[in-house]
Amino acid sequence: LPSTDETAAQVTAERIRSAIEGLRIQIGEQEIQITISIGVTEYQVTESLIDPAMLRADKALYQAKHGGRNRICFERPA
Repeated sequence: LPSTDETAAQVTAERIRSAIEGLRIQIGEQEIQITISIGVTEYQVTESLIDPAMLRADKALYQAKHGGRNRICFERPA
């Protein structure tokens, strides 16, 4: 999400999380529901590679999963 601040990124992530949670998938006669955990971070223009941002997003994702799943966590750059 280029040119998006932390708040807007979290709002967007929450909109995606909520939409997925609201899906009902029919498999034969059974209906299933899925959820998603999302890790969000900010890419710093001072970072020459994307790798640090990806590591932060991954860390945030696992915080979301370990915190109960179906949620969003944000990891701030150091």
